[in-house]
Amino acid sequence: MIIHSGLPRSGTNLLKNILSQNDSLKISHESIVCNIVESILKTSPSYQSNYYSEDLEDLEILLKTFIKGGVNNIDCEINQKHINHNKGWTTYIPSMTKLGYKTIFSVRNVIDILYSFEKQNEKHLSYNDSSLNLNCKNPLIGMLEKHEYEGFFQNAISFLNEVSINLNKYKDSLLIIRYEDLINDPKLILKKVYQFIEVDYFEHDLSNIMTKSSNDMHVKNRLGVSHKVRPSLDNFLQKNEYPDSVKKYFSDKYSSITNLLGYT
Repeated sequence: MIIHSGLPRSGTNLLKNILSQNDSLKISHESIVCNIVESILKTSPSYQSNYYSEDLEDLEILLKTFIKGGVNNIDCEINQKHINHNKGWTTYIPSMTKLGYKTIFSVRNVIDILYSFEKQNEKHLSYNDSSLNLNCKNPLIGMLEKHEYEGFFQNAISFLNEVSINLNKYKDSLLIIRYEDLINDPKLILKKVYQFIEVDYFEHDLSNIMTKSSNDMHVKNRLGVSHKVRPSLDNFLQKNEYPDSVKKYFSDKYSSITNLLGYT
């Protein structure tokens, strides 16, 4: 199994739908495997406090072995290269890395992610509108910052901070895909993906990308916002313009991640 996760608004569903064109791959869609793993890993403290005689370290080894056995059985049943997609993996990638699983992680410039969330809400973005000042000297910063409170955004940021500190730990098990690179040179990025998952390259139809599952609209149902998955790749990457003060604010705030991902 290959884990596929990433920052929100970073092309995770787009990449998943592209790879789904290849019948030799099994691409999951918002898989519950992550939720099962989460339940198991969260079990160890409760066992320790309720009659379990082994220490916590031994118990964690037992549960992680149980996870690996379950995942391996799933892979055997599928009998294809299995790419398991869920944004919830971000919290558990370090644990899964220790078990030997690789991760494809989609990213995007953080300020563009926050801007994209604001556009989804179809609100007028204006840093001159004082009525939208959310306890911030710059109203536009305040408008964008409120989207940082989404749990799946925070978890992904935490994971990237972990990677920036322990990069060597992930050098062979993590493939970071920048949204901007996927749009600008999709064939190059797809070749990197196939090399990473150790599968022969497949020629994809980038002008007709089908949405494979209604679960792609999960964000719409959860947040009440528009979540449209691109049906084609036309090498068009919209450039968002921000005041220099806003650029500097978010660049400084996420400096370790910005440096890690090359958004300097």
